[in-house]
Amino acid sequence: MPVLPSGKSIELIPQMRQINFINSLPAPGCFWIDSSRDLQDYSTLPGEVENSRPMKQVPLPESLEDFKKYISIVVVDEFGYPEITDFNLKSFPPDGYLNSQDLVTWNNWITSEPVQLYLELRMQDCFDQVDYLTRLSRWEAEKNLKELEQSSFIKRYDLFLQNEPPDEKKKRHELKIQHAQQAINRLTAMTVKDPNAQVTWVDLLLEQFDVTKKWSDGEEILFQRYAKDPEQTAYHVGYLKCLFNQQKYADTETQAWEAVKQYPQNIEYWLILIKVFYYRQQYDEALQIVTSALAINPGNQELLDFQFKIETAINK
Repeated sequence: MPVLPSGKSIELIPQMRQINFINSLPAPGCFWIDSSRDLQDYSTLPGEVENSRPMKQVPLPESLEDFKKYISIVVVDEFGYPEITDFNLKSFPPDGYLNSQDLVTWNNWITSEPVQLYLELRMQDCFDQVDYLTRLSRWEAEKNLKELEQSSFIKRYDLFLQNEPPDEKKKRHELKIQHAQQAINRLTAMTVKDPNAQVTWVDLLLEQFDVTKKWSDGEEILFQRYAKDPEQTAYHVGYLKCLFNQQKYADTETQAWEAVKQYPQNIEYWLILIKVFYYRQQYDEALQIVTSALAINPGNQELLDFQFKIETAINK
């Protein structure tokens, strides 16, 4: 999500429907997306919350450029309030929507290598959705239809993943890791100079290591990037997340404390520090840190969500 000189941020929202809220295969050559119809026109699909959008099937993208029409644009103002627009990535920004400085920053980000890789990965998700639904359909065809009809979509999704043939599950897992490693190799080969694109680069790298689980590799890569560019805190944040995911809590805590003192308005550092205490079940200390973070960053939703999570754990 690039931060523009005006203070606005632009968020890309893929429209693809979550697979555990889909009840049937789309037509050949199509996939399911959340419908852009009025939000008041709620779906009645089992297992959905009331404000879920209805879904519709659309043609699979023929190219990366074609895929852009399935990416919605959300504009977040300088105060953090999101505005859901009618734009998609293919039509954004319309003439005059961004000032000249914002437009330069946007163009630098959207044409960067990390963003292009992000779009490729999200486009692949469309085809993966169809592949999953095809496998689910085959599996359910062998089961008791009446029993399945009484199950929620989420339960059907879980049942399938639990009962998928081991060989198929293994092959799919290995392929997923292979694709993630290929993305990691592409990312590490990139020279990224745009600050917003560097943040996207870190996010993508962490996403891939969440698949491979080779967090020690991520630690090394991000440490090297941060050493070369210590002004880019995203590299340091990513590095600390790799430490945390290896359960190196002491090192993570020490460096996160130093970071929040230097960058008190950086929410990422606060969240890492809070997670260290939360996962060590030191809930009182975690709550104190949330309180300190909110005093500096009042109203931050991520901090408020964590505050609720910690208070719930304390009151159990």
